[in-house]
Amino acid sequence: MFLAYLVVWLPYLVGLHAYAWWRHLRQGVVALSHAAPSVVAILMTYIFLIGHGATVRQFTAGSERGMELWSLWVGLWPLLLLATFGAGVAQAIWIVVASAKREWRVWIPVALLGTAMCVFSFLTVMSNFPDA
Repeated sequence: MFLAYLVVWLPYLVGLHAYAWWRHLRQGVVALSHAAPSVVAILMTYIFLIGHGATVRQFTAGSERGMELWSLWVGLWPLLLLATFGAGVAQAIWIVVASAKREWRVWIPVALLGTAMCVFSFLTVMSNFPDA
């Protein structure tokens, strides 16, 4: 599921900024809208693709680096779940608020895609539960 997440995340990121540039939206707000999914993608790429970490402790036995990456994942896992859930709720609220004000309706696609990516991030992190 993580590789599928990365395949979706990169076009989402590029497309989101292209839409913001086309509609002359503030790039800082757009960057904030994809902060949680981007942090998930970057950290999981570092731990699992670059560092060759594992979610199961026994798979890292005998490797000091593997144990460090597993310990890092154990510490980050609940924080990433909380961050993606909170960001998803905040963006869902943003959709409702943007729908109510006419001048904010250009932000609905940003918030809608952000909410969808937060749900996908949450599910991706959830599926990589650290196991001993």
